[in-house]
Amino acid sequence: MRRLLAPRLLPWHVLIVGIVAAFVSAGVWQLDRHAQAADRNALLTERLAGTPQPFDAAARRYDPAAEPGAADDPRYRPVVAEGRFAAEHEVLWRGRAFDGQPGYHVLTPLVLEGADGDPTRAVLVDRGWIPYRHQEPEVPDFAPPTGPVRVEGRLMPEQGTPEGPLAALAPRDPSDVTLDTVARPDVERLQGQVPWPLERFVLEAEKIATVPAGGEEPVVHARVAEGGLDPGLGEVWLPLLPSAPAPEPGPHLGYAIQWFSFAAITAVGYLLLLRRRLFVPSRRG
Repeated sequence: MRRLLAPRLLPWHVLIVGIVAAFVSAGVWQLDRHAQAADRNALLTERLAGTPQPFDAAARRYDPAAEPGAADDPRYRPVVAEGRFAAEHEVLWRGRAFDGQPGYHVLTPLVLEGADGDPTRAVLVDRGWIPYRHQEPEVPDFAPPTGPVRVEGRLMPEQGTPEGPLAALAPRDPSDVTLDTVARPDVERLQGQVPWPLERFVLEAEKIATVPAGGEEPVVHARVAEGGLDPGLGEVWLPLLPSAPAPEPGPHLGYAIQWFSFAAITAVGYLLLLRRRLFVPSRRG
């Protein structure tokens, strides 16, 4: 024991204990991240499986500024909205990719009617992805259907102006021009170029159907079409509607095992080194 407590070894003991403690702390932190990811996945699965509710009821019930996971958090809530698309006020959301291809997401205001049938407000509908070269002649038209439509999808909060220490590095839109493309679905920024009050949400469309007059069944105009052209949609395949997010376990459990392994290797390796240097007789000579 006195050999282990020799003054010349104490700094090395402190160093190794500090390294092992740091590795263990990193592993515990990764386990905590893994638990958080599991909670998010459970919440995502629960919400996506929920019964769709009318948009008006959801807009009153949920707060777009709520913390993720809170009871009044709107994220991924299934909703249904009816109205008319205002294609003349459509904008393109930059920097959206699909299957590795650059492009945009199409944000189209859906004008909602009040009790008297008059348009009173609107909500941005994310109608999905179009390619970056969407203006080339061979790219199919991506205009929204005209007339009354029924949109089923997932509710999301708008994305306002970035805040925090790295906000200055985030892309921004000019404040003094009418925008054709946007860095994010910022309702406050877009309100100035839309004549109806915009709800502070984005509706990620899963299915868009026209509503014929006379009580006939809605006709599906667009639905999620994985990988491009869906034969069931005929020539109507753009935009590609955004797919529902899938639960992701993340790499945190694997990282935790790595950190704990590093701690064990460091501790065991140091003890073996001490044993060899202090307690195993030298065979020289």
